[in-house]
Amino acid sequence: MKTNWKNGNYYIMSKKATDLIVDYSEKTGNKTVLPVFVALCYHANKNRECFPGYARIKKVSGITSSTSIAKAIKILNQLGVVSVKKIPGKGNFYQINEEMTCSTNEHKECIYKNDHLRTHSKNEVRGVREINQWIKTIAPIIEEFKGNAIVPYERRILEQLLRSLPGEEVIARIEEAYFSNPSAFKMRGLTLLKGV
Repeated sequence: MKTNWKNGNYYIMSKKATDLIVDYSEKTGNKTVLPVFVALCYHANKNRECFPGYARIKKVSGITSSTSIAKAIKILNQLGVVSVKKIPGKGNFYQINEEMTCSTNEHKECIYKNDHLRTHSKNEVRGVREINQWIKTIAPIIEEFKGNAIVPYERRILEQLLRSLPGEEVIARIEEAYFSNPSAFKMRGLTLLKGV
């Protein structure tokens, strides 16, 4: 957790919000969202409200493009981390959400998929890092069975499977599919497992 001291008050950045933004950045490659969030937190008062202009956000975040800042703010709003209210003639008013609209609590976990935020029960969803670790383990097995590298479409199917099934079970199903029909598996690859 990071602390922002300002005028005798302080604001502690939510670890849940920061983790959600970092996971989003890792998945999409977008590196502007976290610096913009930090800039908004820097300006927030004790009620977690702020209204810095783009020039000020640029100075604090180091992001020089107004378009990139606007996109980052839109993403923060979609993630439920920041609420944005447009005030005519005065710009944007920002509310940092301590309890996010789509909070990662014991019942729900937020993930960003295909540019749309979806909420799933924690039992159905694995964290992005865990999924990526399993893909590193499973991809070479599939590639060995197929005789060539997995394609992005197959990787997406594998990600979907790992969101709802333990990695060990995915490996077992892949092996079962391969050993029951090796020639079809080599020809069609991971698509055999779609919908499992």
